[in-house]
Amino acid sequence: MPRRPTDLHALRGVLAALAPVAMLPIELLEATDGIWTYAPVGAFVLGGQLLSSALLLGGALVLPTRTRTGRVLASIGLVLATLLTVTGLPKDPAFGFVLLLSVGGLLTWIWPSTKPRPAPPATRDDVAPLARASSRGAAWVGLAAWVVAVPTDGGTGVSHGANAALVMAVGALFAARWAWIARRLGAPGPRRVMLGVALTVAGLAVGWAEPLTGLTLMATGPVLTLLGTRCTPAPTAPGRPVTAWEAVVSHPARALVATFMALGAVGAALLSLPLATTRPISFVDALFTAVSATCVTGLAVLDTPNDLTFAGQVILLALIQVGGLGILTFSTATVALLGRRLSVRQEGAMAGVLGADGVGDVFRSVREVFVVTAIAEGAGAIGLAGLFLAKGASVPTALWHGLFTSVSAFCNAGFALQSTNLVPYREDALVLHVVAALITVGGLGPALIVGLPALVRHDRAPLQARLALATSAVLLVVPTIAIAALEWSNTLAGLSVADRLHNAWFQSVTLRTAGFNSIDLEALHPATRTLMIVCMFIGGSPASTAGGIKTTTAALLGLAVIAAIRGRTDATAFGRRISHASVYKAAAIATTGLVSVGGGMAALQLTQDLPDHVLIFEIVSALGTVGLTIGGTAQLDQLGRIIVALAMFMGRVGPLTLFLLLTERESTRRATFPKESVAVG
Repeated sequence: MPRRPTDLHALRGVLAALAPVAMLPIELLEATDGIWTYAPVGAFVLGGQLLSSALLLGGALVLPTRTRTGRVLASIGLVLATLLTVTGLPKDPAFGFVLLLSVGGLLTWIWPSTKPRPAPPATRDDVAPLARASSRGAAWVGLAAWVVAVPTDGGTGVSHGANAALVMAVGALFAARWAWIARRLGAPGPRRVMLGVALTVAGLAVGWAEPLTGLTLMATGPVLTLLGTRCTPAPTAPGRPVTAWEAVVSHPARALVATFMALGAVGAALLSLPLATTRPISFVDALFTAVSATCVTGLAVLDTPNDLTFAGQVILLALIQVGGLGILTFSTATVALLGRRLSVRQEGAMAGVLGADGVGDVFRSVREVFVVTAIAEGAGAIGLAGLFLAKGASVPTALWHGLFTSVSAFCNAGFALQSTNLVPYREDALVLHVVAALITVGGLGPALIVGLPALVRHDRAPLQARLALATSAVLLVVPTIAIAALEWSNTLAGLSVADRLHNAWFQSVTLRTAGFNSIDLEALHPATRTLMIVCMFIGGSPASTAGGIKTTTAALLGLAVIAAIRGRTDATAFGRRISHASVYKAAAIATTGLVSVGGGMAALQLTQDLPDHVLIFEIVSALGTVGLTIGGTAQLDQLGRIIVALAMFMGRVGPLTLFLLLTERESTRRATFPKESVAVG
């Protein structure tokens, strides 16, 4: 449940106001001359509508007293209403984006990550603030419904207009309840709110004859409710109230999501400017490109060298650099420069993200990140510039291409300044190996790179470093052999023996997270595609620029399987016993990844007319922030691009956010339950 009682009651108002919306899944609408009207429906769909509305309303009513029951009922109702909507979703990118974003936000609100403090018993003075929260939540939903209704059918149709009227009517009930309580307590604002309720009722009466006039009258209800309730004090809490900004920046998981969202939005706005592109592009394409760069994925719907100007390429490179190092790393560095300290919980979470040995090493790890990044990218840029210059490029072109490719490779982004990526250099072994070295360093992470001397000297090294290095070695050698064997007479045909081996090695390095390609991916053998999907799902190492579930996660799951087969209760590696908590976290991250793949695959199957093998390659590449494609990206429509952009965003911030939440949450349960075995398999 939310941390404050007012948050819980605000959610109650939102869910109750959304109950009528569930009666209007988009598949029941038909567009005639730009006006949406109801289409004939069957009893099954109508029953689903009624059930989802009842679940949302029931969940809202019982939420304050039986929180868990209310959350379950509301979640089922919300998911059911969404499924009824998605099955007939028109290919409208704006509607699809708003729908997915709203549903995800509501589910996050319903099931928050933080555990609340026990709330004191409610008193008479608490009733007005709680009723105020409910009325304001319902009022905001009413305004949103009005904004959707009037532009959609101008208030003349029977679809969104009628739906918005029902939503605002529910809001009027909550507003009237607050006004009655506030009047008895002498709180300010009840007259203004009651005027809004009266206008809402009048709008309902007028709306039967004049829909637009009725909707306009009803819209004054939510507005007056928000104005009349803004001065009502909330329940007092010890200490200074926490602002929304502080609530975000003080919580690593929230800060991670919020800052990546802000960076993607700013990047999209910058790439939409005329100075950034050589031709006009849609905002969806700008958003897709910005998210792909921020999440260091590399999937592209624009031709980077031809569609982006030099200014656009600079913007793209800046997004790659900031996204690759991670906003939290930059935030921690800023705090260090300002002389401030993180809280103990924040330091613990950041230590896990950066691969630090302890909370005291967070700032040291940040310095290592910048030092390793500067050295690797600088050396790579100089080396690649020299190679491009030897190929006949001019000095400015060689320097810019060298810098861009070096940063893109170290950040595992996969963007290139050649329309066919690195295919023109498939017979240039030095270029391939320099890029592969940058990818490897970025994929291992600065913390592991700094710790390599200890491993070479056989000093006592952390188990995480050993597991990451061993798993990375296996995932480099095995795919190299497999790709060489499967593609020897296919995509590698026509090359010398040495170049075939070079390209097989390069694709093995890049396929787990980088997104560069030196061969024709659309002509790959089916078995090679399957191998690539597995490697893309695993990704790179923790505390690196790579995506995926991470090498250590895969290693822990493999060790747990081996221990179970051998009849052992503990997984071991390098003479050390792995804690059950680490195995549980690995299982949670891997399971979440599989569920995300299934959900993304289903969303693309419902909206895109592409073969399944293309869709699953696309969604795994997006969620793993890899950037490889077998032709699916170019064939996505606007809604498909939004779905893939959301998948890239989830793949970048999702595993990190889940790790932060698992790191900071501690069970307060002290009781032990009887142990019992369960048959599996």
